[in-house]
Amino acid sequence: MDSKEEKKAKKEAEKLAEEQARKEAKEAKRAKKEEKKAKEEAEEIDITSTGETVKRKTVQKRQKLYKGEVYLLFQPPVDAKNLESLKNNLRRLKGLKILLTGGTADGGIQIVISTSKPIPLLTYLRESPEVEKAMSKDATFYILLK
Repeated sequence: MDSKEEKKAKKEAEKLAEEQARKEAKEAKRAKKEEKKAKEEAEEIDITSTGETVKRKTVQKRQKLYKGEVYLLFQPPVDAKNLESLKNNLRRLKGLKILLTGGTADGGIQIVISTSKPIPLLTYLRESPEVEKAMSKDATFYILLK
């Protein structure tokens, strides 16, 4: 009798172990699927005027992203051709709108833009061929054109 009970107990233990292994495999598969989905959902960001894109996660590790209303202050002298070229390139950025362009008391130019999604604006400005130098403080960018 003991051997029948032992066999029965052994079978039950094996059955429970198999069931537990199936549950763990299913959970691992689900977790892997969620991770893959999260990676695929990483929104691409347009960071150059040529339309080059990079994954948001990569950008966040390397540079600050800006979203919302941002001020671009162009220090005099402002070359009209370079300013117009830069504005045209800015218009090509996904999620960015130019709200206002105006002059400043010192002869410079101010442009107010709005971004609907986070973008690496400082990096974009520094890599723009029209820009000599760009720096930022909070949501204000100070730019010297070539």
